[in-house]
Amino acid sequence: MEEGDEFELSDCYVGYWCFEAALVVALHDIGGANFRDHPFYPADLVRHYRGRYRSNDSETCNL
Repeated sequence: MEEGDEFELSDCYVGYWCFEAALVVALHDIGGANFRDHPFYPADLVRHYRGRYRSNDSETCNL
């Protein structure tokens, strides 16, 4: 960036998501029923991970 350039939040803003909680829930296979409906918990992301990486038991996902 050069002097005078302005940083716009829309360039990298992804919202108020708690990705750390999703990572812990997914990697440690925690149910998450108590906070699944919390507005900042990305339940769709965890559901996608479980559907994609846990459906095949012969392969492991090393994230």
